Amino acid sequence: MKKIILSLMVVLVGFLLSACKTQEEVYGDVSVMVPFGTPLIAVGGLIGVEGINVEAVNDPSLLTAAMITQEKDIIIAPITAGTASYIKAGSTYKMAGIVTLGNTYIVSREANALTSVNDLEGKTITAYGRNNTPDIALQVLLDNANVTATIDYQSSVGDVVALFNGNTPPEYILVAEPFLTQLEANNTLNVLNVEEILQEADILDNIYQAAIFVNPESLKVDVDHVISLIEENLNSLNSDVSAYANSIVDKHAYFTNLGVAVLEASLPTANLAFVGAFSNKTAIENYYSIINTYNANLFNNQLPNTDFYYEYN
Repeated sequence: MKKIILSLMVVLVGFLLSACKTQEEVYGDVSVMVPFGTPLIAVGGLIGVEGINVEAVNDPSLLTAAMITQEKDIIIAPITAGTASYIKAGSTYKMAGIVTLGNTYIVSREANALTSVNDLEGKTITAYGRNNTPDIALQVLLDNANVTATIDYQSSVGDVVALFNGNTPPEYILVAEPFLTQLEANNTLNVLNVEEILQEADILDNIYQAAIFVNPESLKVDVDHVISLIEENLNSLNSDVSAYANSIVDKHAYFTNLGVAVLEASLPTANLAFVGAFSNKTAIENYYSIINTYNANLFNNQLPNTDFYYEYN
């Protein structure tokens, strides 16, 4: 009789544990806003997942506007935009992690020498992102090499590429993936990896570009779950870029328009990876200090307080 009771108790405990486990795995809906480009590629595997509502936008101003109105649980935005909104515009969104790193390249056609930064002395570089990450990274690169060049700014990387493909193309341009891969399909190019050169010179650890910003009013367990899925998605991307490209190509028109070949070829140099903000606070602050040196107005020459760095479980 005791054995029967003991067996029943074991079954009951097992059932209760199973029920608790099942209960723990039920999450609420989470809304995610993300810009077109590599940030959208970074979360491509989450599109269509039940309970995760991904909205892709082509206007960067919508990202910071949504931070002020607190209408989204998670917003993926340029690190400069999210940080400036926190310091200057009253946003309460906290940074949980980085998803895109140094996706910044200087490019020329074969006829225009580009084996080192020194080849840019006295040249004109057509660039984008004035006073923001791409431009600041370029300025740091030139200053570190003691190279003087003229920078011709355009409104977007798309505008830079359009000029490069035009009838009188600029000799040197600043560009990012997946545009770089698209240019390489039709041209023989010289390419300098800006982040790689700055790392080798021990100037910075990484160029931090797009980050995950979290609404502090959202339910932490739900948000943390989605952040963990983003991290897993990026790990999956980097473990097999071909499989990832094929898995997302039909999930969004942006991916379909790029095509599997461009997605697959651009992923290794897009530098998509998860870097936790809380655990890498010192390195990120070093990057902020560089930004403040080149554009003191962007963050009012400040660093965000410790509360800005979100720790997810």
